Formats: sequence, structure tokens, C-alpha cells
Amino acid sequence: MRTLVALALVLLAAAPLAGETPDPAIQEALAATLRVLRDPALRSPAVAGSPRAAAIDTEVRAMTGSPHLTQEVSDLGALIFEDLSQVELNLRRG
Repeated sequence: MRTLVALALVLLAAAPLAGETPDPAIQEALAATLRVLRDPALRSPAVAGSPRAAAIDTEVRAMTGSPHLTQEVSDLGALIFEDLSQVELNLRRG
């Protein structure tokens, strides 16, 4: 989860300045990140490919105690990420 937050911050830092149209590559990266957060089938390979992500995933699973609650945490992360991205975009647009 921390890895995804770090990715979010990188993407937000690369957001366009006021009045600029968002870069399509950034928009696609945001969409891809949200898909990974929301879809366990996409998240599993991403977690498996990163020791840090695997450790964080293990922590989240230990805290939640069930696959359903683990998904709820990921869904909440996606909502927060999406809201933060929208706020940042609105601020940059002026």
C-alpha cells in the first residue's frame, strides 16, 4: 500500500500546471493504478513482482484477517488516491 501511495505522489507531482491539459501518459498511469487497487487479479502479480509490495500486502492481510476486508482496504486506498488526484488537478487548473 505504501508503494502505491508513493506512486500516487510521483504522479501528482507530474500533474500539469494551472490551465494545462493532463498528459495522456499520466492519465493512463493513474487509471492503471486505480485498476490494480480495485482488482485483486491485477494486484496479485504486481505484489508478487515486488518484495516491498509483498511485505506490505502481508501486513495488510494480517491486520484485516480476511480477503474481503483486505479488498475493502484496497478499495478505500483507491478512493483516497482518486480524490487526492482530483483535488490536485483542480488546484493546478486554478
